[in-house]
Amino acid sequence: MKNILFITWDGPQVNYLQGLFLPIFSALKQKGYQFHIIQFTWGNDIGTKEACEQEGVFYHRISVIRKLQPLGELYTLWKSRREIIRYAKQHKIGIVMPRSIYPMLLVRWITQKLDCKVLFDADGLALDERVDFGGWSPSSLVYRFLRDVEYTGGVLADAIIVRSQKAKEIIAHRTGQHAEEKIVVVRNGKAVPDINVLYAGREALRKELGVAVDEKLLIYVGSIGTQYCVEEMFRFFSLINQKVASRFLVLTKDKKSLQPFLDSLPTDLMKKVIVRSVPSEKVLEYVSAADLGLAFRKPSFSMQAVAPIKVGEYLLGGVPVVSTKGIGDTENILTGDTYGFLLDDLSEETLERVISRWQSRVYDYDCIHQRGVEYFSLDKAVEDYEKALELCVL
Repeated sequence: MKNILFITWDGPQVNYLQGLFLPIFSALKQKGYQFHIIQFTWGNDIGTKEACEQEGVFYHRISVIRKLQPLGELYTLWKSRREIIRYAKQHKIGIVMPRSIYPMLLVRWITQKLDCKVLFDADGLALDERVDFGGWSPSSLVYRFLRDVEYTGGVLADAIIVRSQKAKEIIAHRTGQHAEEKIVVVRNGKAVPDINVLYAGREALRKELGVAVDEKLLIYVGSIGTQYCVEEMFRFFSLINQKVASRFLVLTKDKKSLQPFLDSLPTDLMKKVIVRSVPSEKVLEYVSAADLGLAFRKPSFSMQAVAPIKVGEYLLGGVPVVSTKGIGDTENILTGDTYGFLLDDLSEETLERVISRWQSRVYDYDCIHQRGVEYFSLDKAVEDYEKALELCVL
C-alpha cells in the first residue's frame, strides 16, 4: 500500500474535501493507495474527520492564523513544517500531494527533509484568479513571490494535475521544457447515481420544496461571489418567470453572501427563490428535481483553468445546463442544444434567445445523464488520478 499525504488549504465556505476528494481517495484505496489528509483551515470541520474515517482516510486539521494577511497565513505554514515532517516520517509517506499554492510552498520548504515523490495539484490558476476577482496586482511582491512558488512547484513535482486542457497548456508553458509530459488533466468525478431511482423521487421532492406541477424549477449549486454572476442569474430567472411560472432553488453554504442579492429582488420574485444547504451526498437528489441548471461565471484568463463541479452534477442529474463560454473545457462538453446552452455574453438579448430555445425543446434526461457519466463519473476520475500517481511511482 502506497501512503499519500494530501495537504489542502480550505476556507469555511467550501466543501471540496467531502464532496469531491474523499470519494476519489476512497476508490483509489482499492488500487493500492492509502490517503492521509492534512487540512489547513479557518472554518469548522464538523463531520469532516468522521467522514474521512468512514472512507478509510486519515485526517488531521491545522488551524490557520488569519491576522495580518498574508503574514499570519505564512507564519501558520512556517511553524507547521516540523509537524508535517514528523507526520510524513511516522506514516511512511511515499507521495506528498499539495493542493494549490500555499501547500506547495510548505512542501518546497520541507522536501529536502523527506524521501517522497511530489504530486502537485495545481488546482486551476489560483493566483490569476486573485488578480481577476480579488483585486491583486500582478506586479505586487506577494503575487510575484507566489508565482515563483507555482513555477518551482511545477519544476520540483514528479507529476502535476490540472482541471482543463487549457490549464495544462498554461502550466506547461510557465514551467518549461518537457513539463507537458508530466501534467495530467483530471476530472471532478462523482459517484454515478441510478437515474431511475433519482426520478422516482423527483415529484415528492418538488412537492416538499413547494414547487407546483405546472412550475419550472431552476437550480444553482455552489458558492456565492462576484465571479459567479449572481445578479445575472437572478435576471435570467426573472425573464423566465415572465414567460412561465417558475421557482429558483439555490443550494449553497454561503447564505450570508446570498442575502444582499435576495434583498435587492422585488418581493414577488424573492418569494419564488428557495434557499437550502444540503450535504454533498444529497445534492444530486435536489438537482434531479430541477428543469434547468445554471452555471454562470465571468469569463477571464483564470477561468480557463477551472472545471465547475456543478456542471457535472447537473448532467449526472439529467438536467440541461446554461453556462457561460470560456470556462474550462465546458464548451467541449455542452455541444449543440442537446445538453444545454453556452452563452456568448450575458446581455438581455442573449438571455432571451436562450430562454426561447430552451422552451422550444423537449429534453431526453437519460441522454443528458449519459453525457454526465461520460465526462464526470467517479470511475473516470479515478483513472485520471491513477495516471498521475503512476508517474510518481515509476
